[in-house]
Amino acid sequence: MRKSYLLVYNDNFGTREEAKEVLNKIAEISNWRYDMPYMFYIVSEYSAKQIASKIREHIGKGAFIVTENTDNSYGWLNGESWYLLQNKVHKPK
Repeated sequence: MRKSYLLVYNDNFGTREEAKEVLNKIAEISNWRYDMPYMFYIVSEYSAKQIASKIREHIGKGAFIVTENTDNSYGWLNGESWYLLQNKVHKPK
Protein backbone atom coordinates (compact mmCIF):
# COMPACT_ATOMS: atom_id res chain seq x y z
CA MET A 1 0.00 0.00 0.00
CA ARG A 2 1.44 3.35 -1.03
CA LYS A 3 1.97 6.01 1.62
CA SER A 4 2.99 9.64 1.41
CA TYR A 5 5.89 11.04 3.40
CA LEU A 6 7.65 14.30 4.03
CA LEU A 7 11.43 14.41 3.81
CA VAL A 8 12.81 17.43 5.67
CA TYR A 9 16.56 18.07 5.74
CA ASN A 10 19.17 20.61 6.82
CA ASP A 11 21.94 22.48 4.95
CA ASN A 12 24.52 19.78 5.67
CA PHE A 13 22.41 17.15 3.90
CA GLY A 14 23.26 18.63 0.51
CA THR A 15 21.79 20.82 -2.18
CA ARG A 16 18.34 20.35 -3.66
CA GLU A 17 19.98 19.00 -6.82
CA GLU A 18 21.92 16.42 -4.82
CA ALA A 19 18.73 15.40 -3.00
CA LYS A 20 16.87 15.04 -6.32
CA GLU A 21 19.64 12.80 -7.69
CA VAL A 22 19.42 10.57 -4.63
CA LEU A 23 15.62 10.30 -4.73
CA ASN A 24 15.81 9.32 -8.40
CA LYS A 25 18.25 6.51 -7.55
CA ILE A 26 16.07 4.92 -4.86
CA ALA A 27 13.80 2.32 -6.46
CA GLU A 28 11.65 2.17 -3.31
CA ILE A 29 10.43 5.72 -4.00
CA SER A 30 7.73 5.74 -6.68
CA ASN A 31 7.02 9.50 -6.85
CA TRP A 32 8.32 12.72 -5.37
CA ARG A 33 7.95 16.47 -5.76
CA TYR A 34 8.91 19.67 -3.97
CA ASP A 35 7.66 23.20 -3.66
CA MET A 36 9.30 24.39 -0.43
CA PRO A 37 12.95 24.71 0.57
CA TYR A 38 14.51 21.80 2.47
CA MET A 39 11.53 19.51 1.97
CA PHE A 40 10.26 16.87 -0.48
CA TYR A 41 6.98 15.01 -0.70
CA ILE A 42 7.65 11.30 -1.27
CA VAL A 43 5.41 8.35 -2.20
CA SER A 44 6.45 4.79 -1.41
CA GLU A 45 5.15 1.39 -0.39
CA TYR A 46 8.01 1.14 2.10
CA SER A 47 8.28 2.34 5.70
CA ALA A 48 9.82 5.63 6.78
CA LYS A 49 12.69 3.65 8.35
CA GLN A 50 13.39 1.80 5.09
CA ILE A 51 13.32 4.99 3.05
CA ALA A 52 15.56 6.81 5.54
CA SER A 53 18.05 3.93 5.44
CA LYS A 54 18.18 4.08 1.63
CA ILE A 55 18.67 7.84 1.72
CA ARG A 56 21.48 7.48 4.28
CA GLU A 57 23.22 4.97 1.99
CA HIS A 58 23.49 7.69 -0.66
CA ILE A 59 23.95 10.77 1.53
CA GLY A 60 26.03 10.03 4.59
CA LYS A 61 25.91 13.51 6.06
CA GLY A 62 23.49 16.04 7.46
CA ALA A 63 20.30 15.68 9.43
CA PHE A 64 16.94 14.70 7.98
CA ILE A 65 13.62 13.15 8.89
CA VAL A 66 11.22 11.02 6.87
CA THR A 67 7.75 11.19 8.39
CA GLU A 68 4.49 9.72 7.15
CA ASN A 69 1.78 12.14 6.10
CA THR A 70 -1.51 11.11 7.71
CA ASP A 71 -5.12 12.24 7.56
CA ASN A 72 -4.32 14.37 10.57
CA SER A 73 -2.46 17.03 8.61
CA TYR A 74 -3.46 20.46 7.51
CA GLY A 75 -1.83 23.42 5.86
CA TRP A 76 -1.62 25.63 2.80
CA LEU A 77 -0.01 23.89 -0.16
CA ASN A 78 -0.55 24.16 -3.88
CA GLY A 79 -3.05 21.79 -5.51
CA GLU A 80 -0.42 19.52 -7.07
CA SER A 81 1.26 18.88 -3.73
CA TRP A 82 -2.03 18.12 -1.95
CA TYR A 83 -3.00 15.81 -4.82
CA LEU A 84 0.25 13.84 -4.52
CA LEU A 85 -0.05 13.54 -0.73
CA GLN A 86 -3.67 12.41 -0.88
CA ASN A 87 -3.67 10.23 -4.02
CA LYS A 88 -0.06 8.99 -4.01
CA VAL A 89 0.35 9.86 -7.71
CA HIS A 90 1.10 13.04 -9.61
CA LYS A 91 -1.89 15.10 -10.67
CA PRO A 92 -2.85 14.41 -14.30
CA LYS A 93 -2.14 17.31 -16.63
